[in-house]
Amino acid sequence: MPIRYKVAIISNNDFSALDLPLNLAKILSLNDFTVDIIAPSDSKVIVDSLSPGIRFIKLAMLIKNSHRFRSLEFWVRVLLSAGSGYDAVIGVDNVGFVAAHIFKKIKRAKTLVYYALELSLPSEHWWVFANHYLKFFCKHSDIVISTGIERASIMQKEFGLKTPPTIIHNCPMRHEIKKNGQLERTLRVKLGVDFKFIVIYHGGLNHDRAVINLINSAEKLEEEIVLAIMGFGDPGYIEKLRRLIKSKRLEKKILLLGWLDLSKTELLDFISGADIGIALHFYKKDNSPGAVYWTPNKIFEYMACGLPMVTSDNPSLNFITDLGVGSCVNPDDPGEIAEAVNNIYNNKDMCDKMKHNCRRLFDSEFNYEKQSRNLVSLIREKCRSN
Repeated sequence: MPIRYKVAIISNNDFSALDLPLNLAKILSLNDFTVDIIAPSDSKVIVDSLSPGIRFIKLAMLIKNSHRFRSLEFWVRVLLSAGSGYDAVIGVDNVGFVAAHIFKKIKRAKTLVYYALELSLPSEHWWVFANHYLKFFCKHSDIVISTGIERASIMQKEFGLKTPPTIIHNCPMRHEIKKNGQLERTLRVKLGVDFKFIVIYHGGLNHDRAVINLINSAEKLEEEIVLAIMGFGDPGYIEKLRRLIKSKRLEKKILLLGWLDLSKTELLDFISGADIGIALHFYKKDNSPGAVYWTPNKIFEYMACGLPMVTSDNPSLNFITDLGVGSCVNPDDPGEIAEAVNNIYNNKDMCDKMKHNCRRLFDSEFNYEKQSRNLVSLIREKCRSN
């Protein structure tokens, strides 16, 4: 009978947008770990069901708007609300990591894991004390996790790590996709036109994601192609997008769905009704490394659904073309975006091959079960030896 280790996962993130800690909890629970997820009660946690051995500890937060003071409150509430006797504590991103380190010291947990979903370097952090804190204590973490090869290399250099971080890509867990036709039905009802091909974007609705250029590209898309945009963002910015669609008379071409309360499996079933997935992001070579080396979750979600994709031509996304699952474009050029979409639409053999490559690569490599296999062994080994 294997030893059942107890693990705390501490995250101040919104699990609806960044659900990797939840995936990690599921994987650990399936491998004889007991897991507590410690997160703010106002996180939009949307799950189908919790595996046995997983418990949510939801922290009632008073501070809503100030990121700095909310972080301080979060650290205090983590220490006051959580129990003890943990074999490992996993801190997600900077706020969660600081809480995890304090938690480990006070609660005497055996193993500390830093799960860096974003690439935030000490020199960029908003709190001067945290600059030194991250750099010093990251070197004393038992395990450091990064979400990409380039990011791992930069972290090793910046943090002075003896060994590179463990790499786990932002992949969803394996799921039998059920194309329920909901997306197509919604588009036909709302747009009131016939179409043959659906392009979808889902995620953050903001300037950095080049959503305005995506809307502008719709003017040059083939007549049979429609565009669905879904996600979350500032209400004022979303209203700006609505006005842009109306001013260009694209109401029959684009449907702005906004945010849909869907679990991850429901989301995958929904977007699987599309034919192409979009993932754009502005970047410049002199931007921070976190902006340049950006690999969004949606890349692997599209892959899971068998959707060819059109992405930005930034350095961390070159593998999209190398693997034959999509095209990379200049996100600042609506014409280039439209040309890439039209090219996939007009080349059925190429489109079918991309779809096949997406599913094959997801099943064989880019799923969370495969990505996290080494991590589970590492955590168990550290818990056993510490």
